[in-house]
Amino acid sequence: MKNEKILLIDSDDSIRHVILDVLSIYSVTPALNPVSALKRLSEEPFDLALINLSFNQMDSLFSKIKESHGDIPCLLLISPEDVEKGIEFLKTGMYGFILKPFTRQEMLNTVEESLWRSRIINENVRLKLLMPLFEMTQRLLERPKLGEIVQHIFTLFSRETGADLVSLSLRENELIKPAFLEVKTTQVGFRNDITRFIRWVEQRFSQLEKPLLITGFEENLRDVAEQMNIFQYSSLLVYPLNSKFEKRGVLISGKTCSKNHFFARDKELFSIIGHQLAIILENYELIEELENSHFESLKALASAIEAKDAYTSGHCDRLVDYSFLFGEKLNLTQDERKQLRYGAALHDIG
Repeated sequence: MKNEKILLIDSDDSIRHVILDVLSIYSVTPALNPVSALKRLSEEPFDLALINLSFNQMDSLFSKIKESHGDIPCLLLISPEDVEKGIEFLKTGMYGFILKPFTRQEMLNTVEESLWRSRIINENVRLKLLMPLFEMTQRLLERPKLGEIVQHIFTLFSRETGADLVSLSLRENELIKPAFLEVKTTQVGFRNDITRFIRWVEQRFSQLEKPLLITGFEENLRDVAEQMNIFQYSSLLVYPLNSKFEKRGVLISGKTCSKNHFFARDKELFSIIGHQLAIILENYELIEELENSHFESLKALASAIEAKDAYTSGHCDRLVDYSFLFGEKLNLTQDERKQLRYGAALHDIG
C-alpha cells in the first residue's frame, strides 16, 4: 500500500534529502523540528513517523506523540554508538530503529515492516471494537431495545474518536425527528441550542447520499463553517441512513475546537457504524411488519368466531383498543403492552 503517509522529522538537511529520495514511493511530508511535526500531526493523519533528532529532542517529542497520537508507529534513526539508548526507547513503545549509515534496502524494509505491523494491529483493534455491534445485529430477533443499541454505538464511537457530540434522528411520517442525542462537553450557554444546530445540519444535508467529513476549511461549505464556529466545533461527520428505497434518518457527530478535528480513519469508522445502524433499523422494521402480520392473523381467527354472533360483532377490535389505552394509562413496558394486546385478541378463542 504505497499511498500510505509518512511524517519525516529531520533537522539534518543532507540525511533528509536522502530519505525523501529513498521513500519516494510513499507520500512523505518533511518536518524540520518537533514544533512543526506536532502541528502537522494535529492537521492530518499519518501512518508512520520517522524521527532523526537528538536523543533529548526525540524523548520529548515521542512522549507528546504518545499522549496525543498514540496510534502512530514511530521509527528512530540512530548511530551505532547509541544502540543501547535505542533499545531503551523500544521499551517505551517505539516501533524500532534504523542504524546510520543505512542502505536503501534497509530503509525500505524497515519502513514497510513497520507499516505492515501497524496495519495488522489496527485491523485487529477495529474488529475487536465492532464485534459487539455485529453480535447485536445477530440478536435482533430477541428484540434488544433500540435505545440500548444506539447507546452502545454512541459510547463506542465517542471513546475511539474523542467525539463530543453524537446525534441520531429518524424519519417519521416524511419528517426527520430527533431520536437520540449525547453531548459530552459543550460551551456554557450552548447546550440548549445544540439541538437547533443539529436540525440546521440535517436540513442543510437533507439530500446527502454519502458520508461526509467537514473540517471547516472547505470552500463550498462556508455556511457550515460559520455555524460550526458559533458552536465552537472543529469538525463534523454526517452519515445519511439510507436504504435502497428510502431515507431512514441521519447520524451526526462533532468535535470541539479544543481537540484535533476528525481524520479520514474516523470517517471510515463512522461509515462502518452508520452502515451497520442502517441495517439494524431496516431489520427492526421488517420484524415489526412480521409481528403485525402475525397479530392480524390472530385477529382474523377471533373475528371468524365473532361472525357467528352478530351481537358480539366488533367486540374483539374494541377490546384490543381498550387494552392499548389501559397499557398507556398503567405505563406498561412495550413487552407488557404486546402481551396485553395479544390476550385481548385471543380471549374468546377456546
